[in-house]
Formats: sequence, structure tokens, C-alpha cells
Amino acid sequence: MRLLIYGMQSSGASTLAFLLAQKPDCAAFVDIWTMYVAPALPGVGDVVAKVVVTAAFPLAHHQERFRPDCTILFLRHPESNYRSLATKSYRHHCGFMEEKFGIYDRAFAGKCGVDAILYYEDLIVDPVGTLATFNDLGWSSDPGFLRLRRKQADIRRWNELQYPGIIDRLEYGMGAHRSGQLSSEFASLQKMPAPGPEISAWCPTVTEHYRVLMQEYPRKWSAGSI
Repeated sequence: MRLLIYGMQSSGASTLAFLLAQKPDCAAFVDIWTMYVAPALPGVGDVVAKVVVTAAFPLAHHQERFRPDCTILFLRHPESNYRSLATKSYRHHCGFMEEKFGIYDRAFAGKCGVDAILYYEDLIVDPVGTLATFNDLGWSSDPGFLRLRRKQADIRRWNELQYPGIIDRLEYGMGAHRSGQLSSEFASLQKMPAPGPEISAWCPTVTEHYRVLMQEYPRKWSAGSI
């Protein structure tokens, strides 16, 4: 199976990709850099790849090359995402930050080419439940993935073994995910301030979506298919 994760920078999507990369004998491009498109790969092996929203490469271009069986749109509260990304030196790489939030918003509004939507807050609050969702999508997962037995070096070695023809031409990392450690403090919505004028203007649809969700808080977050 080929699984493509599409989300904003600083959304936590690389944490999800790293957890899914715990699947034995899968290749995993956990955090493909902004200046690259998801790779065209030979064969039919299990692969997970995470790409971020940019003004350079639309989601359809990643899909055309990677040919995923399932595409996940990964959401995080836009104000939280904005506050995190605004501190990063790469915030304007491959598109100004406001452009990327706009593209992200349109991807959520249209849902074109997206098979399922998952939430950062789900992943943090209920990682076991989030992993279980992937069994339904066709990517076998189990709670043992949270032990992170498969290390970054192991994943890279497997990638190099399976795809030696592209490994020196595609730059990717493992993400800034605290080695996959999850803490609910990173997903608290109770203390989240109202979105500021910037993010409300750049990302109105996702902002409104989260406003509705927060009216229902506290609730058990649930990841859902479209």
C-alpha cells in the first residue's frame, strides 16, 4: 500500500508519519523537504510519504508521481499551527506563509483527491485510536508502534535498500517530532485563544471548522473518513 500524508508545516504530520513508519518492512519518507515532489517509485511495496503544503507543488502533482492508494489530509488547529510555524526560519520557503495557509484551506474546503481527514489533536489525545483508524484504511497498525522500536537509522537503511535509484536525489528528514513522544499538553484546545485576524483571513474554512469543534469540547476526538 502507498499512503500519502498532506499537511501544513509545523502541523505534527511528521509525527504521524514516523509512527506509521514503525510498520515492519515498509519504506517511509517521513518529512520530504519543501523543494521536492513525492517520488515516483517502482514496485508495489508498502510506503508512507509525508509532504507539506507549498505554493510550488499542488497536491495533485504529488499524487500523480507517488500514486497513493490513500491520501490523508492532516489538520491542526490553525492558530496553534500558525504560532508554531511563525517561529520557524523556513516559514516562507516555497511560498509565503499566508499563501500556504490559503492552499491548505482550499484543500480542506474542496477535499478533492483526499480519502480521509485526520487531526493532530486526535493523534496526541488518542494515539491508539488514531493508529487503529489506519487498519480500516488498509495500513496495518498496532499500539506497539508507540514503543518506537524502529529507529530513524533503520528506516533510512530500508529506504536505501528498496530504492537505491532515488535515495541520493531526494532529500527528506525525520521531522521535529520529539522522537515520537506524545503529550496531551501539545493539543489542548481549552486554553487556545481565538484565532487572530491573520489566520482567520488566510484560513477561514478550517478556522470555522475548529470553532464548531471547540463548541463541542470536551469531546473525544474522532478521526473520520470523508
